[in-house]
Amino acid sequence: MDSIVNRVYDDLRRRILQNEFGPNGVLVEQDIAEEYKVSRGSAREAMQKLCEAKFLIKRPRKGYFIYNFSTREMQEIIHTRYFLEVGVVKHIIAHCTDEQIRDLYNCIDGEEYPTLPEKVVNRQFHLQMAELTGNKFLVELLESLLAFTVRKAIHLSTSSTKSKHEALIEALLARDEELICQRLREDLDVEPLLPQSDLAFR
Repeated sequence: MDSIVNRVYDDLRRRILQNEFGPNGVLVEQDIAEEYKVSRGSAREAMQKLCEAKFLIKRPRKGYFIYNFSTREMQEIIHTRYFLEVGVVKHIIAHCTDEQIRDLYNCIDGEEYPTLPEKVVNRQFHLQMAELTGNKFLVELLESLLAFTVRKAIHLSTSSTKSKHEALIEALLARDEELICQRLREDLDVEPLLPQSDLAFR
């Protein structure tokens, strides 16, 4: 993508993640081109990229709609996150010191913590855990999965999120793999996958 398309793409992606357009928002090429003062071609290219990334879905002669994941799709994304993060926590208990694990408390004990939205708090904590692996590709993959799940995040209080994160840190310090996986499932709200027939075709 050229710099103009990239700028439009990045800003629209940010606005979608912040739920600025709502779950039923509709974006029109001409309106986006005028708002960002770019050509319709650049607006179209940015929006097509957002379709490829499953942030938008194009409906001919109607515009671009916010992509809403089906229940099955969201479950698959959460399961993918769980499988990925199991690898993260296994690395942590095998290779990280207690001091490194305790540093995770800094993510949930900061002065700004109570004022942050739950989805921001959750994102920061899980990315900080992933960064302990030293694997930048894993961190980028988790960040992309978080971008999907944050759009469907249940609006929990930060106190509820904090207690789950504290329980996970305690399990990491105990280096109890079974308990860690249990705490991770509770934090991610992992549920059994629904039958494939539940998947909404688009």
